[in-house]
Amino acid sequence: MTPDEALAWADGSNGSTYALNDTKAMKVLRDEVRRLRAIVSAQAEDEGLWFVARTAPEAYLQQELRKLHAAVEGTPLLEGPG
Repeated sequence: MTPDEALAWADGSNGSTYALNDTKAMKVLRDEVRRLRAIVSAQAEDEGLWFVARTAPEAYLQQELRKLHAAVEGTPLLEGPG
């Protein structure tokens, strides 16, 4: 089962009447969340991603990366000045 198939089970969009009771779907989703959090954790420790931005594209990339990390981690995004 892929994560997309598991999401379809979890939200009932595949016609399932017992949506969240499907333990296989929930295991797939939990595993996917763990995988995404591991990626975010590795990126957080990568000094090559967190340098001082000197150009607008670099600043934009870091801003969007911070948004993605906050979403995956389930934490509020701390906005910088400006």
